[in-house]
Amino acid sequence: MSIAKLGAGAGAAALVLGGGGWGMSVLFSNMMPTFKTLKEIGGTGYDTKYAKDFKSLFVDDGSDKNKDWWEWSYKNRWLSDKDGSEESTKPKNKFKDLKGGFKRKDSDSDNFLNKKCKDAYGAESAKVKKDANDNDEFEERDVWRYCSIGGIKPVLVSENSSGYESDKFGDKSGLKGKLVSVKKEDKDSTDWFWEIREHEFRYGKGGDAVTGTGSQSETTNSIFRELFDGTRKGTVKETCKEAYEATQNGTDTHKFHESDIKKFCFLIPDGLNNS
Repeated sequence: MSIAKLGAGAGAAALVLGGGGWGMSVLFSNMMPTFKTLKEIGGTGYDTKYAKDFKSLFVDDGSDKNKDWWEWSYKNRWLSDKDGSEESTKPKNKFKDLKGGFKRKDSDSDNFLNKKCKDAYGAESAKVKKDANDNDEFEERDVWRYCSIGGIKPVLVSENSSGYESDKFGDKSGLKGKLVSVKKEDKDSTDWFWEIREHEFRYGKGGDAVTGTGSQSETTNSIFRELFDGTRKGTVKETCKEAYEATQNGTDTHKFHESDIKKFCFLIPDGLNNS
């Protein structure tokens, strides 16, 4: 992937691309190694499984180029949780008793972090859940903790107790359960997501992408289109924040189209080509 940086105002921690992979500047501690995501590597192996909607958020399990990242996640996340005093954060079910961070995909050993994440990616969505009890289920918290870039699943608007007025997009039925929170109290779980979403909006997804997803915004009187074209300042997160607080049936000339909100503010984009 070519070297790129998030545009000005994207936040204190810019997401930097370079050296054939992703890296975080100051958002993450412990010097996270560069890596390739499932989206960058490509392939269709998980297209009907749990990882299908999160390919740009999960690290590819099979690429040798990701070996350092998997060893880093094992050391700084898995071992830290396993040896910690907090029982609720200890690895559960499928993620117990690991031997290390990475084994090549042709290896027979399964007790390595990248192998367990591979299994989670390829699981039926119903098998990845909160408070997983059965031996064939994956604890959702563990999957996001050990397999995703940010190490935590982003909080949704519906999960935050400080809501929006009933006539605002942020409280609309069918939207709030899919919108990613922009509240300050949720920043620890969402900042990493918004940095990635910003990059996708500007530059696109995947290793060779050059056209941002913002090019798929509505073309008429669209605030998101103005953001993409550069005639409006700000970030995707800031613009989604404004959208959540906007009146659903507003009459402003420049407006938030619901279709754009679904494309750029949903955890799982709705309506984007090649999403």
